[in-house]
Amino acid sequence: MSNPSKPNVNNIQDNHPLILKNERRDFSRITIKGIALVKVNFFPITILNSHLNDVSASGLNITMESPLPVGTEVQLSIYILDEDVVFFVSGIILWCALSTEESLKPQFHAGIELLYRKEDTDFHDWRALFIA
Repeated sequence: MSNPSKPNVNNIQDNHPLILKNERRDFSRITIKGIALVKVNFFPITILNSHLNDVSASGLNITMESPLPVGTEVQLSIYILDEDVVFFVSGIILWCALSTEESLKPQFHAGIELLYRKEDTDFHDWRALFIA
């Protein structure tokens, strides 16, 4: 039985090859090509380049060259390559871990939950990409 308070996104894209299965999340994650600039607002103010691994209506998974502490609030400029669109939103680092993939420099994966901020006008547009 479905819960009326939660959107049922499983039946929208059940056969989509980029949906990650067996997730215990409110929203399905989609593997997508894109980049994100991650701005950290504590001293020293830092802007990090990152690559998108997967995204959902409520957050994203990124890869970057520097770790960020859990609980860090960030501002994001997210560019989705296939859509040729940029979103400006806020988020919080939920987890960050050293990647096990081989690369010339250390790489870190981070999970970011998007936060609703009244001044972030793109928040609703971002969620609309995933909730039909």
